[in-house]
Amino acid sequence: MPEDVFRRELTRLNSLSDLIEIYDSIVRDSSEKRLRKVDGTYLFGETSDNETACFLSARKLCDGGLTKIVLIDNLPERNGFPGFSRWEETLSKEYGIIPKGMEINVAAGYNTLTEAESLVKYCSSENLSSFYIVGATVAYFKGIHDRFKHCHKRKP
Repeated sequence: MPEDVFRRELTRLNSLSDLIEIYDSIVRDSSEKRLRKVDGTYLFGETSDNETACFLSARKLCDGGLTKIVLIDNLPERNGFPGFSRWEETLSKEYGIIPKGMEINVAAGYNTLTEAESLVKYCSSENLSSFYIVGATVAYFKGIHDRFKHCHKRKP
């Protein structure tokens, strides 16, 4: 089984203040003044009620000439997630973006981690060295927080 890098990094954290520091760093690095051109942008899977912000962010990156391609997962609709077909249609018709579908390895389940691992594999196979990821920040940090608590419960 491959090493769980995410888990390893979380176990290095000593407190929730470390997690807040990571969050602040991401937010600071995401300010519009610091954005640079990248090879592509990946839109993490979102439910219908969260997708508009992702689509608007992708449009803004494209308008600024900051991204070459926009990737989305190539999965069908599932559990409240609209799926590739609907996102492709919405992005192209409403936002003028022709997204590229990216295969997601769902053997271990479909979640943020499997999306991130698939993105790393995709970037490696396509020789892409820089990427933006777009998603609902609060949801991801809730997941990180929950995973953080779980990791630290196991420590003696």
